Amino acid sequence: MEDRDVILDDCRAVMDVLGDCSAVEKEMESVTGEMEVVTGLIQKLVVENATWKLDQNDYRRKYEGYVNKYAALESLF
Repeated sequence: MEDRDVILDDCRAVMDVLGDCSAVEKEMESVTGEMEVVTGLIQKLVVENATWKLDQNDYRRKYEGYVNKYAALESLF
């Protein structure tokens, strides 16, 4: 029975280590926040392009940059 208690304690210790997802959750929150910022920048850029006469090369360059940044963040999930 002594071995049983040691094994159970070891199993509980492993479960505690494997079950702690706080670091992953914190990183996900950070990435999600960055994604929201990039989404806002994209929306602002689209509105500016619809409202003002922007240079379309600059617009496309900025837009593609934001989209690529969003895709890079999304790939972290």
